[in-house]
Amino acid sequence: MNARPKTPITKRHTLAQVIICALGCCCNRIDKGKPAVPVDRLKKEFRERRLLRHIHLTFAGCLGPCDLSNVAAIVTPQETVWLGGLSEDRQFQEILDWAIKSSELERLLPLPESLAKHRFERWRETLPVDECDCCESVRNPKPSPAIVNVRDPDQRQNFR
Repeated sequence: MNARPKTPITKRHTLAQVIICALGCCCNRIDKGKPAVPVDRLKKEFRERRLLRHIHLTFAGCLGPCDLSNVAAIVTPQETVWLGGLSEDRQFQEILDWAIKSSELERLLPLPESLAKHRFERWRETLPVDECDCCESVRNPKPSPAIVNVRDPDQRQNFR
């Protein structure tokens, strides 16, 4: 029986997802002197305005990096935008207003320019393996003498 695994299919296609760190080690930790994330207000607004059908909202644990408290990732089919250091209620309001307008138009609008100063690059730039001279051994591995196939009499004889 050659049953191919089925690819998961969802009926809930959204325009974007907003992921906000609010349950981690530093984000939203007012007990540690960090700025608050208006979790309850955002949940209420997204629910009441029925935004979740177009822009999904997720509150998560640590998204890192912890030196930029209150991190958010806005994931779209085109890109993931990382925002950090969100310390004022108005910044979360701007994300909410963007979600409302995008939802009403049923298409993604550009993020507000006022959030640009909070945008950061999350990942370190790396070279693909095939462009890196130092990784020759990864592309063309040589057999290690420490690895012996004990079923191969030639290899076994060398290690007696």
